[in-house]
Amino acid sequence: RMAGRLIKLPDWVKDDYQTHWVRDDFDDYLTGNLWTATATGAGAAVARSDAANGVITLTTSTTANNSAMIEMGSETWLIAANKPIMFQAILQFTEIGTDDAGVFVGFANAPGAVTLQDTTLELATSLSAFGFYKKDGTTNWICFNSIGTTQKKTELTAANSLTKLAVTAGGAAYQRLTAELVYQPGSGGVFDVSFWVDENPVAKHKDQAIGAPTEMSFAFIGKTPTTTSLVVKPDYVFCAQTR
Repeated sequence: RMAGRLIKLPDWVKDDYQTHWVRDDFDDYLTGNLWTATATGAGAAVARSDAANGVITLTTSTTANNSAMIEMGSETWLIAANKPIMFQAILQFTEIGTDDAGVFVGFANAPGAVTLQDTTLELATSLSAFGFYKKDGTTNWICFNSIGTTQKKTELTAANSLTKLAVTAGGAAYQRLTAELVYQPGSGGVFDVSFWVDENPVAKHKDQAIGAPTEMSFAFIGKTPTTTSLVVKPDYVFCAQTR
C-alpha cells in the first residue's frame, strides 16, 4: 500500500479546517435549508428576487410591530476565548416615515420578532449578540455587542463615529456592514469589537467582558412599528470563526 495522500490538495484546503465559515450570495434560496424564514402578518413575505448579484427580499406586513426575517437555521457560532469571529453583510432598505424603520443585521441567539422590541424597535434587553441595528426615532446605524443584559451600543452620529460623520442607515445604495470580535489573550475574559461601514472604521468597543455567552445564529430582520410596510434586501453575507 502506498504511503501518503494520493490526491494533491490545493493550499487553501490545508488550512480550511481551521475556520468555520459560511458564505451566501443569495443566488438561490429555499427556506429550511441554510436559512429559516419568518414573515408575520397578511402580505408579509420572504422571497428570492430577480436582481443582479442575487438578492432576498424581506417584506413586512402593514400591521404595526410585524416583521420579516431570515436566520441561519442552526446556532453554530459562540463567543469564546481565542476564537475570533466576524461577519460581512451587504443589504439595502429605504426608510419608512421619517425615521421609523427597524433593521437588525448580525449574530444573535434565538433571533426573532422580539430581537427588536415592539414600538421603539430598541434592541432586546437580554441576548448574546453583536452587529448593527436601526431603531425607530433615528436614521443612524447603531453598533452593539451584548452578553446577557450587559450591552454596549454606539449610535453612529457625527459625534460618536470614528469618521466624525453620521452614518445613515439605508438609502438607495447597498451598504456593506462588517463587525469583528477578537478575544484579548491573557486578559482573563475580555474582548474587543470593531465595526466598519463600507470599509470605513466607524466604532470600536474595547475591553468588553466575555461573561457567559450562548450559541448564536446569524440574521437579517426587518420590522415596522407602523402600518407602513418595510422592505429589506439582503444581498450577501460571509461569516467566519476560528475553530
